[in-house]
Amino acid sequence: MIEELATFIATNVPLVLGETIFMEARPKDAPADCSMVKLSPGGDMPVRRSAGIDERIVQVITRGTVKKATRDAAFAIFDVLHGQIGINLPVVTVGVNYIVNTIKGGEPTSIGFDSNGRFEYSANYTLLMQDNNL
Repeated sequence: MIEELATFIATNVPLVLGETIFMEARPKDAPADCSMVKLSPGGDMPVRRSAGIDERIVQVITRGTVKKATRDAAFAIFDVLHGQIGINLPVVTVGVNYIVNTIKGGEPTSIGFDSNGRFEYSANYTLLMQDNNL
């Protein structure tokens, strides 16, 4: 699910999966300006809303060397995800076709700096996810 969501973001924002947007963790050699999509704490245990529909909370962290550019990059992702209904995520796993509704999403907020003094912004999104094949 994280790979599908990261792929969706990368197709709608000028980011490249595995180069400027990462899943779950950034590699040590990741560029200074990049984003990461991961499950929020507890997000690996989805809440079952109804048959075949799960609620998941994901976090997107955007970091960069220039405050305004980092904030703008975080808001570009926010604009793609916030308030979306019926997003068909790209199929990256054979047999899994997710449809997503973003039911909650706060604006990106500064969370300070990483260990190298780069700006970081975070936003959490609550998603309702359904495998369209079910």
